[in-house]
Amino acid sequence: MLLQKLFRHPDDPARAVAVASWLIRIAIVAHLCGILWIIASRGGTSVGNVLFNEFGFDDQRVAAGEKLVIALVLGVAGSLLVHPTVIAALFVAGAIFLETSAQYRFGGAPFSSWVYWTSSLRYLLPLAFAALIALPKDERWGRVRYHACAWIMRVGIALVFISHGLEALYQHPQFIDLIIGSANRWVGFRPTEWQAVQILKVIGTVDVVVGVLLMFGRWRWLIMELALWGLITALSRVTASGAWSTYEVLLRTSHFLAPIALWYLSPVLAQRGAGLCLPAAALRASPQPA
Repeated sequence: MLLQKLFRHPDDPARAVAVASWLIRIAIVAHLCGILWIIASRGGTSVGNVLFNEFGFDDQRVAAGEKLVIALVLGVAGSLLVHPTVIAALFVAGAIFLETSAQYRFGGAPFSSWVYWTSSLRYLLPLAFAALIALPKDERWGRVRYHACAWIMRVGIALVFISHGLEALYQHPQFIDLIIGSANRWVGFRPTEWQAVQILKVIGTVDVVVGVLLMFGRWRWLIMELALWGLITALSRVTASGAWSTYEVLLRTSHFLAPIALWYLSPVLAQRGAGLCLPAAALRASPQPA
């Protein structure tokens, strides 16, 4: 009963858009907080690794530059919570895409050449938000804006699930460790590597199938299944390794909040007429209780 009330579609299109807007913004900011966590814990960004290893920049200057830049990007992303603008959203998308490109160039990790696909939702989500807040002035452009936002999110979510599903089918070693570690920590059963691989094959197949299905429709059950599985896989970093891996959950916030945002936005897309010409306040305001 509680879940039915929590996840029911709002009757007011303006409220549905407001909920979707806030979920997208929270996911963007949470992702950048995860990067800041990495830097604060003496990790480092992939951009910093490229600058240090390939261009010979001083490591202390790189570390200081990383903190300055991520603080700037996080500040711009934070502005999306109080006064969202298209320019700010595009800036954040560009910064995340730059970090993704550096991950691809630096490599070193299994399947690092797939990072443009596995991390696609992280840089596409700010683009989806930019489409959402590009304020419509008439019904025709209103429909274009909302459909553009929804399609960008659908493509990003589908790419993430399909690419991660293929990684599972190709037996990503980290995924095997997550299954073994989570089962051992929470169930008290330590599966063998062979058993973990068989589980991965099932998970990978399901991920690929639901990712493909998402491109053909906005079925309610499918979108919520994607959100639930995105949350489970994000939390598996903590269940396998402990609370110190919370930053891994922050980096993957978009994997479960973006599907929920798409779920809230979908009834607005199904409407015709004035419902698609929502005022600026509907896109920027906090959702009001039902």
